[in-house]
Amino acid sequence: MSNFFEALGKNYFVRPEEDPETALNKAAAILGHPPLELIKRGWAGPIHQLMHHPAVRDIIIQHSNNIWIRDSAGKKTQTPTYLNSKWVDFLAYQWRYANLNQSQGRGIPEVSPLANFRHTLFFPEVGGGIRFQYVGHGFSALGSSIYIRRLPAQPFELSQMVKNGTLPKGAADCLLSFIRARSPIIISGQTGSGKTTLLGALVNELQNMYDPMNLLVVEKSHELPLVKPAYRWEQDAEGLIGLEHLAANATQMGLEWLVLGESTGPEAYYVLKAFTQGVPVMTTLHATSATGGITGLAMLALEHVRDAALLPSFLKTLASESVISVHLEQTERADGVVMGQVTGIEEMIDTAGIKPVVNPIWHRKRDDKTGSPKLVFNQGSVVQLSPTTKFRLQLSGQEFPPKSAYA
Repeated sequence: MSNFFEALGKNYFVRPEEDPETALNKAAAILGHPPLELIKRGWAGPIHQLMHHPAVRDIIIQHSNNIWIRDSAGKKTQTPTYLNSKWVDFLAYQWRYANLNQSQGRGIPEVSPLANFRHTLFFPEVGGGIRFQYVGHGFSALGSSIYIRRLPAQPFELSQMVKNGTLPKGAADCLLSFIRARSPIIISGQTGSGKTTLLGALVNELQNMYDPMNLLVVEKSHELPLVKPAYRWEQDAEGLIGLEHLAANATQMGLEWLVLGESTGPEAYYVLKAFTQGVPVMTTLHATSATGGITGLAMLALEHVRDAALLPSFLKTLASESVISVHLEQTERADGVVMGQVTGIEEMIDTAGIKPVVNPIWHRKRDDKTGSPKLVFNQGSVVQLSPTTKFRLQLSGQEFPPKSAYA
């Protein structure tokens, strides 16, 4: 059989009305493989064809309603397929425990209606695998829900993001100059705006610049494809070892760079700590603007110390390190394609009370010809660069700005 699931697609279609466990055993009998092996390879029952289709990027299942998918171009479409809570619970728990409890002979625990977890798995037939966020039916009278994101099999390319219109080449070259200068970088935006994609592209540019290098990637779940090997620490599937614990130990590794996949809580404190110890960091977080990303990181760090009076000192730390903040927003074109675009690149240069003072390096401006906003380079930002950033650029031999910024 050229494809492991070829028989399933041609000879056996799992219907949403079927009992999940019965359907799995039936598929295993037809394909001639044990049920656990099917699960480990990404068996997905009624949504199998969706999850294994190369053009599908996201699958959104909400409370037994028709399933939504988003393709690789960002266009969202409603499908005639649906899954009830029993199927959603079954698949989520099977995927999560296939390589854990079942492989140790302990079976799958009873599905809790109050379960809520995020997990990443790598399936040979799905390319890069999947990341999914599952919420049990105890949170809604309408039933369980799950959001599935197909992960890329290949590393992200910054040049492709330029080609796709995520950011101009000049802005990309500016970010590469800051990376060579070892400036800390925060990437902010809403869910689906492309934060992780941009982070992955910058990390792979970093790996291509310096080989070998002592790089540590810390993630809640394995998401960033890398072009070269690196240290990787990940929160365990049960959540017993959290990001805060991992980040707390990260600066003891003699690192040249630390990448924290996403700052969502007290682990942000150790991002600030890494800054003060001379370790450059790249991380992402949710925020509504580049300036908001700076404030957001300081606010998250407060979750570690639980003392709001420290907010000004945390912001001072960010200012003293001249952190570069990049913001993306999700935009929808007239043809329904959803994409992320960089809307601002700022350098933090000072504080005013509990407000960041920033130097806007790239900002959105209305295009007089088209009437649409576009990202443009702020020439006045060169004069306003902080002494810290200027020193870093000079030390690394970088000319700033690159010529492409004026193109």
